Amino acid sequence: MKKYFFCILLIIGFYSMNAQQNYFPFSISGKHGVTDISGNEIIKPIYDNSTIIVAKNQIYLTGLEAKPSVIVDAKTGDKQFFKYVFSNQVKIKDVPYSLVFNNGKRFLLSEESIKIINLDEEYWNFKNIGNYIIAEYYPKRPSSKSTSYDKKGNPLPPKIEEMPKKTSTILANNESLKRLVKNSFDSFITMYKKPEQKKEDGLVHVQLINLEDFNKPTPFDFIVLTKGNTHNLYDGKLVLIKTFVLAKATEEQLLDDCIKIVKQNLASSFNDNYSAPPMVMGSPTGVSTRSGEPSRIEKKPFKPFFYTEKLGNGKTLFALQETEEISKQILELEAGVRLYLNDKEHTLTIIPKEEENSRFSFDPKTGVIYLPKAYLITLGLTII
Repeated sequence: MKKYFFCILLIIGFYSMNAQQNYFPFSISGKHGVTDISGNEIIKPIYDNSTIIVAKNQIYLTGLEAKPSVIVDAKTGDKQFFKYVFSNQVKIKDVPYSLVFNNGKRFLLSEESIKIINLDEEYWNFKNIGNYIIAEYYPKRPSSKSTSYDKKGNPLPPKIEEMPKKTSTILANNESLKRLVKNSFDSFITMYKKPEQKKEDGLVHVQLINLEDFNKPTPFDFIVLTKGNTHNLYDGKLVLIKTFVLAKATEEQLLDDCIKIVKQNLASSFNDNYSAPPMVMGSPTGVSTRSGEPSRIEKKPFKPFFYTEKLGNGKTLFALQETEEISKQILELEAGVRLYLNDKEHTLTIIPKEEENSRFSFDPKTGVIYLPKAYLITLGLTII
């Protein structure tokens, strides 16, 4: 019941946001801008990407090197400018955060509140791994002050140091982002206990999952952190089990060595802690009626819906079916291009044969489109 009410609140919140939204992103031939509900162009379509942050009722415009990224308040139209903004880069306690660069600093910006987490390292490329966060970064270089002098006593210029190489670390999944392992690493492999057919030795072998291909959300049982030929094996609580050296090791070789190091019967360990989930009885698919009485089918009330239709002249019609008998025509698109309707996000996408797509929003009740009028002719649209 609690989950049911929670879903209802999410739905109410989504439609409430749309009711308060006065500004919308749009794109023309792959370039993104912002318009208001009256069709006034607020930001020209010059950006590479646009993202709607639903919980904060914001629009991100990003991807243009010559201009800063922009965060637009979708209700008021207020703008914030940053050098770079990358949305949904990591989740901290299930809250998504954007990564922001500005004035030589970087920080994480909550996509649900005004919370900001300043980063003391150049963290990027975050991954949520079970209960932890793995982040790549470039280590800080020590300040290189010259301690050498020439014959006249003048300080010599500092030696040119190589750029530090990219490395990784494990962070706590909370606002502290505390580093949880001392040593950095170049790659990692997580391991999970999984019941399989027992081998002759009676062991259940660990399942390897490479998180570059599959971001497994469940807590891992073991993790191997590798730097060069040195491998550190940790358990699921990041307690170091052993450090060992294995040159040019494959995943299978690492797995075999880890099983030997752990020295436990994985089969019995798993079976002692594993219990099958309880079976949930589904509700009957039929309608219960008294014996001998036919079930009564109640007619659901009509619900208006939007649709597109290909006309005989090759044009495409966008319309609203207001009642079972009345259809309201909204616009026509010229022949030779396709029109895609997304009735969940309330957007229309024009798909030409050669150029990049164009997209814009429409009113979820009336179908009025949110697009600067100057682009109607460009896109081949006719308002009816």
